[in-house]
Amino acid sequence: MSLSKEAEIRNLIKDTLKRYFHVMSLQEIEHSIQGYASVKDRNKRAREMQRRDPPPTDYNETIIKKYGNRQKVMKSVTKEVQKKVNESFGITPEKQVEGTDFLIDLFDEDEKVCYEIALGDGTEIFKDILKALMIGAKNS
Repeated sequence: MSLSKEAEIRNLIKDTLKRYFHVMSLQEIEHSIQGYASVKDRNKRAREMQRRDPPPTDYNETIIKKYGNRQKVMKSVTKEVQKKVNESFGITPEKQVEGTDFLIDLFDEDEKVCYEIALGDGTEIFKDILKALMIGAKNS
């Protein structure tokens, strides 16, 4: 049985993104949560986070050095994913939502499917859902 086009696109996106990330060590997790005022026992919380499935990840150090900072990494990685998906499937990168300044990372016009690449902290999920609704993407 062959994969659906949507599944193939998701797999290409995931495989491309995997090259940029690594599983965080306990020390990296502890360092990343130092600023969490609500966490009283950071060591315990870090061990709990490390046991998650999937475990926390971060950009490979070489990728950050290559692009300079996390913001530039996010933009560059998103552009690379968009390019690969466009080349392989002819999917529209950066489709503008009519009448707004919103951009969809990838939009399959034929299937009416949006692909949003969330590399930050995930706070834009509701904006991404709104963009998909505004553009008339299918609900699945």
